[in-house]
Amino acid sequence: MTAANDWTKEMATKGFPELKQLYTLLGAPKNVELFANTHFQHNYNYVSRAAFFGFINKHFKLAWKSRWWRRITIDWGARNWRSGT
Repeated sequence: MTAANDWTKEMATKGFPELKQLYTLLGAPKNVELFANTHFQHNYNYVSRAAFFGFINKHFKLAWKSRWWRRITIDWGARNWRSGT
């Protein structure tokens, strides 16, 4: 999970502890993580995307050796996207 300075900013105290408790009860506490980057105004930033892709790579055992997602730059303010490849 990710959190930013938006409606998700309280995730560390409201929501995530309960999810962590549930995953612990199910015997899988390492299968839920929170990446709280509340200094960002939204979750579309690179740091949140990198955390997400790293989590997916680890838990789905995709063995992505390169960090291809680092080459993608999204400029939401200009309403366009471009690949940095």
